[in-house]
Amino acid sequence: MQLRILGDLSPFPQSLREALAEAVRRTAEGKELIFTVALNFGGRWDILTAAKRAMALALEGKLTPAELTLAKFRELLPAGDLPDPDLIIRTGGHLRLSNFFLFEAAYTEFYFTPTLWPDFTEEELLLALKDFQGRTRNFGKVAA
Repeated sequence: MQLRILGDLSPFPQSLREALAEAVRRTAEGKELIFTVALNFGGRWDILTAAKRAMALALEGKLTPAELTLAKFRELLPAGDLPDPDLIIRTGGHLRLSNFFLFEAAYTEFYFTPTLWPDFTEEELLLALKDFQGRTRNFGKVAA
């Protein structure tokens, strides 16, 4: 498994940033599963960052409007090298995205739980995964 951390970690204590960096380094070779944790990360910021990168490339003459495809825009997102999430677990009883992975979540499955994040246990995770296993994913296609 590979651990990835997304977001601006600068507001967090140095000891936490170092521990996260060490965990990311130790799992960097993982190939079977990518486990991504978003800290201080927002979907609007994510999209704005990609738009600014596209504009900078255009000003440098390295990108034209015709070359800015969905795939190219996806590459410019801060998480552009990660696959779109298969499952997002939303804790706390809220039935909304809350500015999370707005671009990447187009065909993501969601699991909503009233459990607050600090109380989210291994058992709760297993319930979410069991629920996900029972779903039929169609990625925007209409079932036959």
